[in-house]
Amino acid sequence: MNKTNFFSKAMESKSLEELQSISQDKDNYTDDARMAAVWEIEKREGISSPDIVSEIEAEAKIREEKQKEFQESVKPPQDLPVRIKYASYLLYATLVISAIATLYQFFVAGVPMETSQTIYEDGTVVTHTEYVKVTGVFPLFIFLVVYSVFFYFVHSVSIGKNWARITLFVLFLVGLPFTLIGLPGLFVQDPLLGILSVIQLIPYIVAFAFLFTGEAHQWYKGIRYHKDVIDDF
Repeated sequence: MNKTNFFSKAMESKSLEELQSISQDKDNYTDDARMAAVWEIEKREGISSPDIVSEIEAEAKIREEKQKEFQESVKPPQDLPVRIKYASYLLYATLVISAIATLYQFFVAGVPMETSQTIYEDGTVVTHTEYVKVTGVFPLFIFLVVYSVFFYFVHSVSIGKNWARITLFVLFLVGLPFTLIGLPGLFVQDPLLGILSVIQLIPYIVAFAFLFTGEAHQWYKGIRYHKDVIDDF
């Protein structure tokens, strides 16, 4: 019985030299294509090529194992605490709210560009800020890059990656003072923008509370959680 696969039909039109080249070219041809080339050579010459077949099968097994390892690496552990799942949902929600707030500021409220002061005769000083709406492709490109990175961080948290938990928490702590300082100005510029900025802080705080306390905190340390045990860490 002739051995065939999806690529066997295409190999029938190849010359013997092409078939030999394909069977050896593991960088540019799939394992199935190389195997089909070997079978076509065997059919034409009436001899078997067990060494080449074994080599292709071994390489295919290695690739399959690597693919399984990768698939396992992006899947959440079976014992992932529910608090981590809830935290990831909150972080996703925060990401969406933050993206909406950013786009709203870009295209509706405007970005602060220039500040000037007017001094009146009675000594009163009034500060004026000019807000400009974003135009062009580059700001949107930066927006997509930044939020893609944060999406990757949140996804990594959702599958139990400790480095992502710590990275997001550090970024949150670094950015929090600047956010709080800028809140009054956002409410002056546009109340909706200020409200969105406040709303996005709440899921962040709750999410990090989930990630750094109780069951989740002990899970990251490899400790089985018991409600009646005080967390000493």
